[in-house]
Amino acid sequence: MIETILMKKFSTWKLSLLFSFFSYSAVLFFIIVIDVFGRRDFDPVEVGLITGGYMGIVVTMLAVGFIIFRKKLNSRV
Repeated sequence: MIETILMKKFSTWKLSLLFSFFSYSAVLFFIIVIDVFGRRDFDPVEVGLITGGYMGIVVTMLAVGFIIFRKKLNSRV
């Protein structure tokens, strides 16, 4: 049901970038879980640094992908 609502609202390449963002967020969750259980301690500063660095890279790369896809698709028209 949510897929049909999203497909009506976004084009396929924007929807792909959105699902990629959620997939990368799931990977970040597992990285944090492995780090916390490996150290046997939750350090909010360390988790914040991991999250900030990882999501900074992911958002930057998704923004680059968004710009490239938009330019390539607009040049075809």
